[in-house]
Amino acid sequence: MAPVLCSSTSSEIRIGEVEDIQELRRARPTAVPERYVRDTNERPALSTILPSLHVPVIDLSKLVWGTKRQGQEEMAKLTAACEEWGFFQVINHGIEKELLETMERVAKEFFMLPLEEKEKYPMAPGTIQGYGHAFVFSEDQKLDWCNMLALGVEPAFIRKPHLWPTNPANLSYTLEKYSKSIRRLCQILLIFISRSLGLSPNYFNEMFGEAVQAVRMNYYPPCSRPDLVLGLSPHSDGSALTVLQQDTASVGLQILKDNAWVPVHPIADALVINIGDTIEVLTNGGYRSVEHRAITNKETDRLSVVTFYAPSYDVELGPVPELVNDQQPCRYRRFNHGEYSRHYWHVELGIWRSLVPDTPLVPCKRGEEHLTDRDAMATKDNSDTAVIQGRVEDVQELRRSQPTVIPARYVRDGNERPSPALSPILPSMDVPVIDLSRLGSCSSKTPEHESEMAKLAAACEGWGFFQVINHGVEHELLEKMEKLAKEFFMLPLEEKEKYPMPPGGIQGYGHAFVFSEEQKLDWCNMFALGLVPAFLRKPELWPTNPPSFSETLEKYSNSIRLLCETLLGFIAESLGLRRSFFNEMFGEAVQAVRMNYYPPCSWPDLVLGLTPHSDGSALTVLQQDTASVGLQILKDGAWLPVHPITNALVVNVGDTLEVLTNGKYKSVEHRAVTNRESDRLSLVTFYAPSYEIELGPVPELVNDKACLYRRYNHGEYSRHYITNKLEGKKRLDFAKIQTSL
Repeated sequence: MAPVLCSSTSSEIRIGEVEDIQELRRARPTAVPERYVRDTNERPALSTILPSLHVPVIDLSKLVWGTKRQGQEEMAKLTAACEEWGFFQVINHGIEKELLETMERVAKEFFMLPLEEKEKYPMAPGTIQGYGHAFVFSEDQKLDWCNMLALGVEPAFIRKPHLWPTNPANLSYTLEKYSKSIRRLCQILLIFISRSLGLSPNYFNEMFGEAVQAVRMNYYPPCSRPDLVLGLSPHSDGSALTVLQQDTASVGLQILKDNAWVPVHPIADALVINIGDTIEVLTNGGYRSVEHRAITNKETDRLSVVTFYAPSYDVELGPVPELVNDQQPCRYRRFNHGEYSRHYWHVELGIWRSLVPDTPLVPCKRGEEHLTDRDAMATKDNSDTAVIQGRVEDVQELRRSQPTVIPARYVRDGNERPSPALSPILPSMDVPVIDLSRLGSCSSKTPEHESEMAKLAAACEGWGFFQVINHGVEHELLEKMEKLAKEFFMLPLEEKEKYPMPPGGIQGYGHAFVFSEEQKLDWCNMFALGLVPAFLRKPELWPTNPPSFSETLEKYSNSIRLLCETLLGFIAESLGLRRSFFNEMFGEAVQAVRMNYYPPCSWPDLVLGLTPHSDGSALTVLQQDTASVGLQILKDGAWLPVHPITNALVVNVGDTLEVLTNGKYKSVEHRAVTNRESDRLSLVTFYAPSYEIELGPVPELVNDKACLYRRYNHGEYSRHYITNKLEGKKRLDFAKIQTSL
């Protein structure tokens, strides 16, 4: 069996040879390559065209500044356009003509650059940012006659600065200014769309939070056989609104209206707006997203600049309750917008609508924002319609009731019980201790530094765990955070239940990682919160009681974040990498906190406080109280207690770091046990790369060694991790290269 060697590019998506369309055009082939020739039923020449119909035109100035009558008339036109067309052109929109012209000009200049210059900003297979072809997932897929440059704009964490061109020199500057103007236009349009539905003017803008915005520039070279190809496959957009700026050289955009294709004729200085899937769901189908496509021209090229505007990824979407009634029953289920977006990006455009059939839909309960099954969107819902977990009792309340026996759902099977007779314990060994002060400043290379660096490397390689002392986090801050966390858990149940963790969710108060009624439960109450980036936060889950809880958690989390950045610098150095390697790679790192409270248990030999597992993070930082020993790690086939050290923090290597080091530094299974007499509290911070980062073994750490892990998107792994129950290191199989003889 030959070793599988690592590559710095994706090894999972095989898309075959995808030629640059402009270069292909310049080569003047005698025939269009087969991958671009559409099947007969898809060819534009055979489609029914309705050239006499025209997309509605909305004059925004009449809505904003017109008389009452003008406003009412234009609002009626807007409503009809959204209901019957899903498309309209907007004039007098307030964006300067010069800015539109400059944006179009610099975009065209970019596409006219030599291929080697454009390829400095490559779109990797299976991704959606950079220069190239998006939505290509197989070698058999038909390709669009189009080159694209796509960029994430807002929020900051979706940006990939290395993909923003420096040539033309003013492209990035112009795009920034242009995107701000388009963003404002979307916000204004959403105000009037909200009003047209009888909602408060800011309904959608407030719901959307820090809205997501991306831009895609499409260049369609002339094609000698426009009857055989498509510039862009038929599809609907996953956004809330899409804003299209198209040049006036030729007609390329077509929309599906009454089963025929209607050309969208360019109007000077107008912008084309279309309703996306998100608005269709929110309006319960009242306003529909519509299929559209782009065709090519034999003589002239065509350019379009497309902006996609959508809610924050953390927003839960579903039909607005006011738009659901007995006459309009609920047609769409609730779902997380981030999950839907990721599903959208990983589905071939040409098959999108076939995955959303107009078949009987899942009914909603009255007054609830449930949803329809958009068939292909096979994601776990965060509502109780998707996760049947049975009765999950609050462990503190269960303890207070003093049951004569432990409920069966908490009693572990014989081989899982923490009794020393069933799982070997090594009480005499101690986890390594790293003195961060001995590692010194970034410039130090003293013998003391080298000695501590060797200890750090040995801890990561041989243990996957260590305790860190002299870490720089204030003693008073640690004590205060622990005190407030304990106060929260001591609150009455009805107070804590103001911040509920929904079934299948991972934020709030309750039980995480419970997905079935048969699953064994941990003897633990949890309170978990997303911290960074901002889109992870759910402000409604941050407690106001104890009063200083949230303020202290902010300060605490900032200190732990700085510690993680410092540790990653020294870990990189221990691997022979530059100190900034991981911190630069991680981008706007993801950070979350989980507080675990373990009440005493009368039968600690039958239950577990926390199921054995490894962490999906890069680093995990644990603050544990000194009341009792609860944390155990798996070392050489036996469980080793981690004895608390006053003011020390426990640090462990997560799955992400194992992958990046190609297995040199391993994540380690760990668990929590309970105590008969005393309770226990721990505060756990998970620190990981930005969700958009592509991960895989660092090439410098592979060389001629076999590559153990494939490349993958960190967001995909995170979703995989949180939607599966804790089960040792099984979830890391997601990243492993599967080899066969």
